[in-house]
Amino acid sequence: MYEESLLCHAWLRYAVVVPLVAFAAILRLWPLWALGSRLAWLTVYPTVAVAAVIGGFLAGLRATAMTCFTVTFLWSLLGVEPFIKDPTGWPGMVVFVLAGTPIADVVQSMRRSNVRAIKAQAQAEVSAILN
Repeated sequence: MYEESLLCHAWLRYAVVVPLVAFAAILRLWPLWALGSRLAWLTVYPTVAVAAVIGGFLAGLRATAMTCFTVTFLWSLLGVEPFIKDPTGWPGMVVFVLAGTPIADVVQSMRRSNVRAIKAQAQAEVSAILN
């Protein structure tokens, strides 16, 4: 069944957010370092979607929050130029947060729809066998 293909334990669904955000940060450092502060949020939008696919709405929100934390507090520890190096970068973060929430919600809705479709298909197959 579809739900069984996803991570079953709640803590695993949320723990997967950490490597996803780390992977997005690594992609941003290399090979996309040449972009500098342009297209700063390029690799993190898919991270929110993947986290929501794997762990649901709350995992998508956690990916959004963890990305903002990483960008704000941890980015300078990596020894590179600041992710947000001027005041115009902050609106980009606001847009990311405002977009990350509906992304997580839409992906969660897709997950629920898939589960309902699979259940309906299973019921139709059972009905076809019984008739």
